[in-house]
Amino acid sequence: MTERPELFSVAGKVAVVTGGGRGLGRAMSLHLAACGARVRIGRRDGEQLRSVCDEAAARGWSVSPFRLDVSCLSSVRAAFSALAGEVSCVDILVNNAGVEDVRASDDVDEALWDRLVDTNLRGAFFVAQQAARLMKQGRFSTLMAAFCRSSEKLYREV
Repeated sequence: MTERPELFSVAGKVAVVTGGGRGLGRAMSLHLAACGARVRIGRRDGEQLRSVCDEAAARGWSVSPFRLDVSCLSSVRAAFSALAGEVSCVDILVNNAGVEDVRASDDVDEALWDRLVDTNLRGAFFVAQQAARLMKQGRFSTLMAAFCRSSEKLYREV
């Protein structure tokens, strides 16, 4: 890795990454850890979380998991309540968890619509809300929202 100016250092900062078990979330989690952040990754699937944590530990980086289902408000509240007991503040939130199911709009039923909205909209909002309460404890905080590819690509089927 190239050297980074001190102004942009994340060394020692607490970073929370939702959807950190695979894809962009995994990559961002490992990169933040490589730069010295203390990373907490949240995801529904514990096996994928363990894989990321094991990879980070093998490199001497600080990554630890927590169970989080962003589509369920009680899970979000419980996860951040537990996190508040472990860290004094959250410095960085990467709000990355999301789902996509690409299909023609006339094939979207109510159950799929609810799942997409509960995860990608409600989930992102309530994660940011809960994280903001812990971010207020710090001096500087950063919130990053990552969105699924469907926000940047046109699908002919839609």
